[in-house]
Amino acid sequence: MSTLDYSTTPLMEFGAYSIKKAGSLCVEKLAAKNLLIVTDPGVGKAGLLAPLEKSLIATGLTFEIFDNISSDPLEMEVLEGALKAQKHSCDGIIGIGGGSPMDAAKAIAILVKSKTPIQDLYGLGRVTEGRVPLMLIPTTAGTGSEATNYAVITTPMGEKISITDPASFPDIALLDPTLTVGLPQHLTAATGMDALVHAIEAFTSKGNKSEFSDRDAIKALKLLWKSVPKATKNGEDQTARTDALMGAYLAGQAIANAPVGGVHALAYPLGGLHHIHHGLSNALLLPPVLRFNAPAAAPLYAELGEAVMPNLTGSVEARSETFIKALEDMILECGLETRLSKIGLTESHIPELATEAMKLERLLVNNPREISQLDCTKIYESIL
Repeated sequence: MSTLDYSTTPLMEFGAYSIKKAGSLCVEKLAAKNLLIVTDPGVGKAGLLAPLEKSLIATGLTFEIFDNISSDPLEMEVLEGALKAQKHSCDGIIGIGGGSPMDAAKAIAILVKSKTPIQDLYGLGRVTEGRVPLMLIPTTAGTGSEATNYAVITTPMGEKISITDPASFPDIALLDPTLTVGLPQHLTAATGMDALVHAIEAFTSKGNKSEFSDRDAIKALKLLWKSVPKATKNGEDQTARTDALMGAYLAGQAIANAPVGGVHALAYPLGGLHHIHHGLSNALLLPPVLRFNAPAAAPLYAELGEAVMPNLTGSVEARSETFIKALEDMILECGLETRLSKIGLTESHIPELATEAMKLERLLVNNPREISQLDCTKIYESIL
């Protein structure tokens, strides 16, 4: 009898204005009294820290704020955050924001307890000293970091590496869709496409794909398919914001068990080398990578297409292509760029991008079709 390894965040609190419960959850579930809030400057400017601070103060908790996190969290920022937590004797961490602050919070929570250099924590299952209690609060419907066991950090060399370990799951994921209402249109679109890519790559992953990850991926795709364009067009649409946030969480849960593949492998160098937003990078690479994969994955893409377009007809190949074309149309509808040249890249950048993508074997191994460096080059060239 075969066994199945399926992991997820132990506790998820979901609902409008659930941010008001943050303080009581810290007391009752984390047993934390003095917290480090990890975020980025934009979260504070948007006024999203205020309800969190109010909840913590109301329950008698003390806290420090560390908001020095970049759009791609840097190793030195994570180390700085861990030092601040240690300096102020913080016994719990709250990460609030998009994927970057949440990933940084994961790493900081681990480093506070670890005597191991951060470089030795990168990779799979290398955390041996645990971490301090951790709560994650997403303010975007995108990365699903609150549901994953990955903490992706950018090294001084510009390489994006993950601390992949059960310790990277938070103790609590607090999902309040009202925190996503003020997100600008372009970020709503980019983060939403990131979540869509998670659902698609989990469903086609060669790494630990199961009926449970498939269930999460399909449900996520259905929620995101309708909600992302609606939330992009009307940021005040509460139903769309709620569905997108739950879709992102489920997609994150899916990739925590059935890891991502080629789209992410080719997208990461755009962020690491050129600081292109991760969601936009994924949106750029999604159609060409799916078309490259189609000879091996067309039946799976056709199945995904049928899940969101019930009247889909034609051969497996035709249904697969219709699904990919619909994704292209959605990317355009959401106002995202589709060409590398439109974001400042030229043909001269492609060799380095392809070289860096091939270093991400941990992701490429999950792709439904093997990708060579020449394949990477051609894929990048196809969207130049």
